[in-house]
Amino acid sequence: MNKGKQNKLLPIGFVTLASSSLTFDGRGKLVDATDAERNFHTAIILEKYHEIGMFKLETLNVSVRIWEIIVYFRNGQTQTVDLSDEPTYENSESSFIGLKETGGVASITFILSAVRLNDKAPVMWIWGV
Repeated sequence: MNKGKQNKLLPIGFVTLASSSLTFDGRGKLVDATDAERNFHTAIILEKYHEIGMFKLETLNVSVRIWEIIVYFRNGQTQTVDLSDEPTYENSESSFIGLKETGGVASITFILSAVRLNDKAPVMWIWGV
């Protein structure tokens, strides 16, 4: 991260989520994201935003359980994010996730379960600083 620039939260990417086919159970009750099938998603980070030191996630119109996050850097290194508690976000934000490498983020992959909460597009924004 360039110390000369003001630390400003930037929308560096987003993922339109594949929602579970198990949105509702047989009684019409919304299924918990833990019970939904897992899907693989990738967010490509534009080069003008790649020099970030940390990022956070914001989910909209969806309940998401994240099983794995892997950050791919432009220098060929990777970072697997420690998710020991396998967090669930429902129209909410994660805490900041710090990056251990420098050299720019190329992409971030997610293995997650998502359950759509309404008729709007289920989206996960990635904010970087």
